Amino acid sequence: MMKRGSSVILCLLVLGIGLTLWAREFDKSYFRAQSRPEFTLKRYLEACRLHVKDPDLDIYTDETKEFFRRWTVTDAQQDNMRIYEGVPFKIAIKGRYAVIYYPQDLKYAPFFLRKGPQGWQLDFVTMSNVIRISQSGQWHFVSFDHPYMFAFQKYYIDENGFVWFGRRRHR
Repeated sequence: MMKRGSSVILCLLVLGIGLTLWAREFDKSYFRAQSRPEFTLKRYLEACRLHVKDPDLDIYTDETKEFFRRWTVTDAQQDNMRIYEGVPFKIAIKGRYAVIYYPQDLKYAPFFLRKGPQGWQLDFVTMSNVIRISQSGQWHFVSFDHPYMFAFQKYYIDENGFVWFGRRRHR
């Protein structure tokens, strides 16, 4: 005969197993492109938290899907994305391009998104080509030739590609 407390523990154990199985055999449609850039980012952070590694999620541009098919994503890399959860951000949108950025600290690299017929999708290909992380853990640009620069035009960018959010660009 099972005691009342042990049935609660069994129930929680089964629920936990169910959530783990869902993470492994998830409904792909949940991770589809969203109607707003911040909603797509939220889905991406959820995928990281659940260790979903499917490169063909609709939250990614076609180029990003191809990129992730050739790139091994680790649990540790996905766990590192937790630093973004709950951090205030700003969004800049110009046409079909959007940037989610964090002006309070350069340890939070921006996210680039492009709007397609399905909605907003993450553009990791451009991010990986134009953003680097310094030895001190701060992001900076290594190229300014991309369609997402509009979000940073009003800020001072030094000769090393670091964006100084506290300083305005001189006109």
